[in-house]
Amino acid sequence: METADEFEYLRQCFYESMRIDPPVTISSSNYFNQDVTIDGVKIRAGDGFFVNIRAVHHDKTEWKEHDKYIPERFDCQSEYFLRPDGKHRSPMSFVPFLAGKRICIGKTFAEFVVRYTVAILFYHFDIEFADHDAEMAKPKL
Repeated sequence: METADEFEYLRQCFYESMRIDPPVTISSSNYFNQDVTIDGVKIRAGDGFFVNIRAVHHDKTEWKEHDKYIPERFDCQSEYFLRPDGKHRSPMSFVPFLAGKRICIGKTFAEFVVRYTVAILFYHFDIEFADHDAEMAKPKL
């Protein structure tokens, strides 16, 4: 029997749901503490910026069929794991909780709650589809 820590497909569904429709679409403001040049664009110390998380999660250069719900894209054995050009995705192409020093402190808690809440629901309830034709269909966006 699987334990809640082994619900790999649930993790993939959770991540894909966060990618398709992140709960926070724009990051909080950040500021540069020194002058920098990024891709030829000069940015002065003190300039502020935001991360458009929704745009990052729907970048056509990073995601195959970016507008479709495909949890398998978080399975390293899946064809959807790679970018459309066949290379590995950037680690910054999926940032629902941001990353680095600015990572959301609720990331681990959110993953834990989803994993164990679903496990408890499945343990206590028998769940079946009312429409058996929909059983294997993925939601359309």
